[in-house]
Formats: sequence, structure tokens, C-alpha cells
Amino acid sequence: SLVLTGAWSLRAAAKDISGNLLHERTWQLPPPPRNRFGNRPGGILRAWATEPYGAFRETRMRPLEYEAEPGYEREVSLQNLYQDEADQAAFIVASTKYEPLQARITSTIPTNKTGQPFAGTIILREVLSTGSVNGESVPDALPKLNDAGSISILPQRSVKIWLGVDARGALPGNYRGSITISPLANAAEKIELPLTIEVLKLRLPKESPLTLCTWDYVPSRWFPAARA
Repeated sequence: SLVLTGAWSLRAAAKDISGNLLHERTWQLPPPPRNRFGNRPGGILRAWATEPYGAFRETRMRPLEYEAEPGYEREVSLQNLYQDEADQAAFIVASTKYEPLQARITSTIPTNKTGQPFAGTIILREVLSTGSVNGESVPDALPKLNDAGSISILPQRSVKIWLGVDARGALPGNYRGSITISPLANAAEKIELPLTIEVLKLRLPKESPLTLCTWDYVPSRWFPAARA
């Protein structure tokens, strides 16, 4: 709340080796623009779209600046998806409660403008911190949400959810649906995020002309992490 008031200032001072003041300047930080996510009234539960492969910390309670642009944080969008291609979108759910919060995440089947349902598959996965071969901790969307779509959010923490979309079987077009985050036991108001999927009239080759290989480096050795 203190940050949102705009009552912050910065002070910079330059001194020589003897401690004599050479120059000093103070800046007053302006309040955030009114269209910023953080300047709008927030409930107990918050949700916004984010990059699937971006860095994530459970302590993040607000969108980054580019995520808070008008219209961005309210829509989970996957664009330029080829037929027979699989890709990901993502969103973050944050809880301001001082107790753990249980919620259920559900996704409707998106439809195009003629009412044709998206014939591909959509899978929700929770991003968890995973150890790599070289000892680093990296976020990875390993576990699929159970059939109930339930998640558990620790107090004053957030979770990141991947939306895995496979366009195999889907016709080209723009599809619209929604994602609903419903807190259990009426712990907070539910949130609904629009979902859009664009399938291009282009198809990937049945067999990739390239062989892909990624490596995870450790001292003195190389270990193949994945190969397709």
C-alpha cells in the first residue's frame, strides 16, 4: 500500500575519496498509472497472464510492467499455432490471505465464431521448482493437475499454471473460451480469465527435418538431457 501512494523518493550523492560532496540529487517517484494492475482494487485472489518460459518466484504477488498493459493480464492467449503443433500459454494465481487457500481451476472448451469446438487437447500443469543436473533450481511444469483441477496456494504466495495446447485435429481459426479459478469454501471471489487460441492454416511436416538435442553441463562431463 505504501508503494501505491507514490510517497517514495530516490537520493543519489557523489563524494570524492575524502568524503567531500561533489553532487547531490533527489527524485520523487510518481504514482503508478491508473491502468496499472497494482493501482486497481485487488481482492484476496489475483490472476494474470504471463510468459510460459519466463522466470517465476512464488513470492511474486503482482504482474510485471509489461504484463499489466491494458488487456494483457486479463487474457490467456496462444497465437500462431500450426496445425499438428503443441505449445504453451501460462498464467499466475496469487493469494493475499495469511492462511493457505485451496482453489479449483477449470477450462471451457474454446469455440470459433461458428460455434465449432476446438478439437485439440488442453492440459493444465502446475509449475514447480526442479533441480537440474548442474545443481540449479529451475521452474518446470511437470505435474498435471488432477481431474478436479485443484491447487493449493500458500499464504502470501502465488502459483504458476501452464496451459498445454495440442492442435492436432483442430481446424484453422480463432477460438475463444475461458479459465475459471474458483476458491473452495467461499474463501474468495472466483476469477475468470478469457482464453484465446489461434490455429493457422499451416501444417507442420509429419517428420521434422532437424534433430534436436539439448545438454545440461556439469564440470568435466556433458550429459544429454533430452533428444528428439
